[in-house]
Amino acid sequence: MNKYYITNPNNIDRYINLDISGFIFGIKKFSSEFNNYLSLKDISLMCDKCKNNNKDIIIFLNRLYFEHEIDELKETIKELSKLDIIIGFTDDAVLNILDELGFKGEKLLISNHLGTNSYTLDFYLNKGVKNAYISTEITIDEINEINNHTGANIFIKGYGYLNMATSSRKLLTNYFKFINKNKDKNSYTFKDFVTSKDYKIVEEYNSNFYTGDIYSSLKYLDQLDNLSIILDNYMIDVEVFYKEVNNFINHNINSEGYTGFLDKKTVYKVEDYE
Repeated sequence: MNKYYITNPNNIDRYINLDISGFIFGIKKFSSEFNNYLSLKDISLMCDKCKNNNKDIIIFLNRLYFEHEIDELKETIKELSKLDIIIGFTDDAVLNILDELGFKGEKLLISNHLGTNSYTLDFYLNKGVKNAYISTEITIDEINEINNHTGANIFIKGYGYLNMATSSRKLLTNYFKFINKNKDKNSYTFKDFVTSKDYKIVEEYNSNFYTGDIYSSLKYLDQLDNLSIILDNYMIDVEVFYKEVNNFINHNINSEGYTGFLDKKTVYKVEDYE
């Protein structure tokens, strides 16, 4: 049986009584890819509400960090360690800090692109990381094979825009400076000259590239079992997202939507793509 996790809804009360296992939140300055970010005080209040309603709370520390931020990051993690939460991390430096501070809660590896095999997950499992959010670039068969060969609890993306790449550089700022024009927003759409498809680029602390289409695994829900499925509302209309959450919970399977790599292998050679 699958579990469902919702990312930082605009109105948590609308979701709190649904058949979901918990919520995922971003924290100011140290998280990425959320519509809005919470303060430490906000997170503490959310913890009380989630605990009273038997919901897990996960904090994503999923940015690429710079050296000058590490001391403040450590202090933030120290405060988070006082709460009954799961902490997700992308940068191994965060794992080292969690271990250094003696964090007692559960940890979650966030690996958008590298979580492609059970050996990697078992390596982290041996370091006390019980949960892993694996790659969005593998097929259903590969997801299930990983799930069957690791002791880690597997999280997958079920719905939302797919992250294609992340850069620590300010790519939009640099581009507009190069063409001598003003950057008037932090999100733009660009077109791939090969496929003529639109994609998104968003600049926050880092720069992130996303698919132009919203990804959904709903079509293949019957083939995915015993997983924690993340339903992500980043950059998605509030009502559209609420409808899709209910489709997943109620198993209203349809064939609509972009399914990413669930039904096709990743292209490894450019000549295979052309």
